[in-house]
Amino acid sequence: MTHLKPLASGIALATTALFASAAQADDQTLDFGVPAWPGITVKSAIAEQLLNPLGYETSTQEIGLQVIYQGIESGDIDAFLGAWLPAQREMFDPRKESGVLIDVANNVDGAQMTLAVPEYLFDDGLQSFADLDDYRDQLDGEIHGFGAGSAASEILHNAIDNDSWGLGDWQVVDTSEVGMLSAARDAISRQEPIVWVG
Repeated sequence: MTHLKPLASGIALATTALFASAAQADDQTLDFGVPAWPGITVKSAIAEQLLNPLGYETSTQEIGLQVIYQGIESGDIDAFLGAWLPAQREMFDPRKESGVLIDVANNVDGAQMTLAVPEYLFDDGLQSFADLDDYRDQLDGEIHGFGAGSAASEILHNAIDNDSWGLGDWQVVDTSEVGMLSAARDAISRQEPIVWVG
């Protein structure tokens, strides 16, 4: 979105998206794990459209991130097109080290996951994580996220638990990617303050 600028100071959320595949499939159908994230939904649909004419049977399982990693381990999920590292490292690394999953390809370099605010709030001075607590009342102490169990949610909850940047009395409003972006769009249309995972 052209009207948004990320917070200038980063947190340990810088990421790289990877394609991850289970080491062994349990049947003839290639099962994609797909969280409720539009970007991964689109990538998975494109992969299915490319694979089906080549004779592969595919299916998508719309499930949460932790269930996807458990499914890769159990053999119920064969492919996942949304491994964001280092944010998902705790779920990804042990399964890679044990040979349960194979890191097939990197499809995004230099991507970052941070917090975003509307341009008018950025121009007002909310430009880093250190500035957040100064805007606590305006933001109702809420950071909008895109799903409980996501790596971003876990990182933000850890920051709250550790009172990083004075976030100890904040909360993460976890809905879905669509819900989070709708909240941002609504706040922007009314020129209200909001902060979300971007």
